[in-house]
Amino acid sequence: MVVGVGDGVRGTHREMSSCFLDEETFCQCCQLFLQHSHSLCDGWSWQQVKGSEEGYLRKTTLGTGRTRCNQDQQGTSSDQHQERTFSLSFHDDDDDDDGAVCCIQEESSSVVQYEYHILYSCSYQTPVLYFRASTLEGRSLCLEEVWDSVHPNYRQRLQHRPWDTITQQEHPLLGQSFFVLHPCRTEEFMKPVLKAALEEHRCEMHVTVREVRISSESYFLRVEWRGQDLGSGFLLRLTDGQNAWRGEVSEDAVREEAEELEMQTDRYIQDLQQALTGTGPSTDYSFTLTYNPGPMANMTLAYEKVQRDISFCLGSVLLGKIPEPVEEVRALLTHGLERGTALQNHNHLLKEENHRLKQELQHINAELQRFVSGKETLESELYSRFTLVLNEKKAKIRSLQKNLTQLQETRKEGESSSPAKGTKKTTVQTREEDEYEASTDEEQSQPASIEPSQGIV
Repeated sequence: MVVGVGDGVRGTHREMSSCFLDEETFCQCCQLFLQHSHSLCDGWSWQQVKGSEEGYLRKTTLGTGRTRCNQDQQGTSSDQHQERTFSLSFHDDDDDDDGAVCCIQEESSSVVQYEYHILYSCSYQTPVLYFRASTLEGRSLCLEEVWDSVHPNYRQRLQHRPWDTITQQEHPLLGQSFFVLHPCRTEEFMKPVLKAALEEHRCEMHVTVREVRISSESYFLRVEWRGQDLGSGFLLRLTDGQNAWRGEVSEDAVREEAEELEMQTDRYIQDLQQALTGTGPSTDYSFTLTYNPGPMANMTLAYEKVQRDISFCLGSVLLGKIPEPVEEVRALLTHGLERGTALQNHNHLLKEENHRLKQELQHINAELQRFVSGKETLESELYSRFTLVLNEKKAKIRSLQKNLTQLQETRKEGESSSPAKGTKKTTVQTREEDEYEASTDEEQSQPASIEPSQGIV
């Protein structure tokens, strides 16, 4: 997946030269892809799985597809068919002469709704395309009908190993049946797209404008380059609002400057980009402008990197005077307006995304409040039922205790016992009766005794 959206993807072009990437890079690419998709209004969106941090890219579109159905299944949908062909198939399971069964099957070209999902596969470390297709009547297409929709130039070659290309399996996040482009084929199918996208990115012109202070005077520096960074060479334009100068630095000159400073090329290009485009701290870089004597009125612009009290020259460029500086000033104003419009559009998208996230947060808070309320209601209901059951058990115990007491009294009438022993039994019996006489609610309403209360077991 390659998205040529400004500076945000420069750091990921090396990873995206191959289809193998980690999950973090995949999420970053999805965000940039959605920004570009929203600017084109082509329908891609990010779907979050409920109860999980995982998600996937989703798009639904309508197209034409080859569908198969028997003649007796043709009904109200026949008016949607644009093209029909009939095929005869004979089935005979034995070798006798009783004839074969003839089946007439109709193939038609109708409107099909396709739903695409792009997920990240941790096993293959690559994006995977899941999709499903259905007619407007809601009937899902079978695997054979999906293969009929593949272009004939590819179908004949791919069907030699069909299970390694398009198969049908369970969606890993939704648990529903989907068609899937096998991950082993992702890089093969994406290579032409990657190559074309990278070529397009190399041809894309990048422009930045920054203000620089030279000898306490204000200048505007415009930098133009093609490709990923300034390593491929760049064009400089300098103006003070009245005059304008132009100069160019080639790719070989950038490489020679890095070799003279004995710096790694990537590190030198990074410092160069920060100095000329203003992405780095302004106090770390300085500029000097030297007028060259002669009829051409040329100047030399040198840019230096400052580290503490030490500075060293990153490079210099010879600037020639532009005869019509008004055009350069107009170009600066046009670039500023275009950049402002782009930032406003991006800000509008961010506000919409922020509004959507706020709505989701409100919905989540409402759901959480509903769950808490339901939990409290359920706890109260369970406690009421528990109290009811416990009181019934106590009533049963009291009944059994009463029956036991009656049996003991009946037994005592026929036996002789000592007074002391009888008094002790009566005391124990009276204490047990007092313990089981009251219900749970009545026990809670009584004042606490000096002894610590015990929980219900």
